Amino acid sequence: MTEKTSKSNSDLQELRSLCTISDAAWPSGIGSVFWQGNLLECLPEQSIWAESCMIAAWSGWFGEETQGVYEADPRLWLGKGDEMLHGQLDQIHKKLGGADGVVGEFLLRPHARHVLSDHLACQRYLQERPSDKFGLLLDPVAMLEPSMLPDARDHLIRTREALGEHARALIVSNVNKVSDGLVSCALDAGELDSDMLREQFQAYPSDLPRFTLY
Repeated sequence: MTEKTSKSNSDLQELRSLCTISDAAWPSGIGSVFWQGNLLECLPEQSIWAESCMIAAWSGWFGEETQGVYEADPRLWLGKGDEMLHGQLDQIHKKLGGADGVVGEFLLRPHARHVLSDHLACQRYLQERPSDKFGLLLDPVAMLEPSMLPDARDHLIRTREALGEHARALIVSNVNKVSDGLVSCALDAGELDSDMLREQFQAYPSDLPRFTLY
């Protein structure tokens, strides 16, 4: 498989810029980045690996992305997305093994319309990848679809019960409806009741690093 990498640093976002609200231990400074590219299409460029001790990324998607709204594409759930993602993770594992002088962690951030779309997909990923190299940047609210909002609390509880003890870090966020999808936003600026969300996020382990969207 020929390795294809992104050609621009414009897809990078410092994890610290998400504004940590936890005192838990976490890689600091330039060493921790969130790469916003599509992992099914390419890998983060080589220079990122050399500079970062920890990289987080979406698990990849098919179809179009418009201002944070992703197209619902059935190929994601018919095996093709999972196959492509694990091919990319095999390449990443080689990098994390030190062959290229890289020692660090790679975290995947789930989303309802990405390969890691629900807690079952996240559990399979965590079971199949070594925990010292791969982990989960859990974003519970991003795993909701518009039809799930009326019962959001129940869905968030199930996600926490399934993944809360296994995540490497937690995204604290809300969502807004846009077209036929949802877009992540700050905790107090979305469709869901912020007090309900705070209650859910506070129920996660106290030493789990937390990041909040502006």
